[in-house]
Formats: sequence, C-alpha cells, structure tokens
Amino acid sequence: MMGRVPSKRLFLIDSFGFIFRAYHARARSGAPPMRTSTGISTEAVYIFNNMLRKLAKQYDPPYITAIFESGGPTHREQEFAAYKANRSEMPPDLGDQIPYVRRVLEAMRIPILEYKGFEADDVIGTLARRVERDGLEVVIVSSDKDMLQLVTDRVSMLNPAKDDEWYDPEKVKTFLGVRPEQVIDLLALKGDAIDNIPGAACKITSSRFA
Repeated sequence: MMGRVPSKRLFLIDSFGFIFRAYHARARSGAPPMRTSTGISTEAVYIFNNMLRKLAKQYDPPYITAIFESGGPTHREQEFAAYKANRSEMPPDLGDQIPYVRRVLEAMRIPILEYKGFEADDVIGTLARRVERDGLEVVIVSSDKDMLQLVTDRVSMLNPAKDDEWYDPEKVKTFLGVRPEQVIDLLALKGDAIDNIPGAACKITSSRFA
C-alpha cells in the first residue's frame, strides 16, 4: 500500500488529532517553544504542515479533505454531560495556532469540513460509509483507535504517528484482538478514560462489589 495510490481513493484527515499531537510532541521532547519573532507559537503549525507535505509527496492523494471539530457543544455533550469533562481547556498558545493551520490547508487547496454540533469522528464516519457505498476507497488519516471500527476491505486507516502504519481488517484484529465490526463492542465494555466514558464492564464490577 506504499507509494502512489489508486485514482479513486479519498483521504480523510482527522485534523485536531494531529494538531494536538504536534503541539504536545514538542513539550514531551523538552525542546524549547517554537515562536516567530513577534512571539506567535508555531510548533503545531510547523509539524502539521510537515505531515501534510509528507502525505502529499508519499501518496499523492487524488482526493483529500481535512475534518475539524465544530465549535460549541456537540450532541454527545448534550446527551452525556460528563463526556470529556476530564479534559483541560485548550492551551491559549495552541488556540492561537489554529487559524494558521487552517491557512496552511487553504494554501494547499485542501478543503476543510466541519458541521455544527458534530465531532470530527462523526463526519469522518459518515463520509467513509457514504463514499464506500459510492465505490471509492477511503483512507482515514488518524491515530485514534476509535476509527478502527470503520475499517473494511475498502476503508483503511493510516497512522502517520506510527511511521505510516496501515490498518486493514487483519491488522485491526492483530492490534486489538477483535475484528473491526467488534471494536464498538470492545470499547463499550472497556470504556474510554480519555473521553471520560465508563465502560459497561466497569459499571457491572462496581455495582457487584459495592
């Protein structure tokens, strides 16, 4: 799956996943902050730009779009108030970089998609299924394990954060121990600490030994 790709393949970029990863990568490395002469932070913009250029050079995507989170509360937050309640606010210096990331995408003529009340995951999942039904192949560019439930024979996931590791149905089974269509059940049982979602298994255990 390396090199140039078939003409009918759509790449869907999980934008915020890589923006946050780019921002925190510098902090984890202990390197000094990257700033312009006027003091604007640039590490997220710089690393995200490098990822886009590598993606374009290595795979020459015939179709590509960047998916963003919508502003304001999402339908998940309305249904479950504790959803992501354990997350801290976006650092101000990261928030300042988002407009510049969008300008990079615009300069590269990569369309940006976002829909009020919906997360990027929702949009990526919907597009992946619709495009798949229309006969195109889909590549989800993400490091989010939740996306693995979308993998099929025509939908794969590419994780640039793991040296461009590709996930097809067999790779998902090797990685998680279940088939893609079982990922949703696995995550429902385990829960997700990152999103502050308790798993069904945790609830059963807690009530049993309370």
